Amino acid sequence: MPKSKENTLQMKRAVVEEHNRHYVDGVTTYKGIWRRWIQPRFFISYNYYMDILSTPGLKDMHRGEG
Repeated sequence: MPKSKENTLQMKRAVVEEHNRHYVDGVTTYKGIWRRWIQPRFFISYNYYMDILSTPGLKDMHRGEG
């Protein structure tokens, strides 16, 4: 696998881990987590954040959707 794809996958996993650390079902919103924790650390747009959370290979790591 090319190095750039490995780095992207590591970043996506880190985003999902950060999301899981701060998500509380029924209390927090995706937009709130992105605004407070994801965007300042990873500098990604909200749309890209949502794309990461909907990535099929990472879905088992993401506990916010069910």
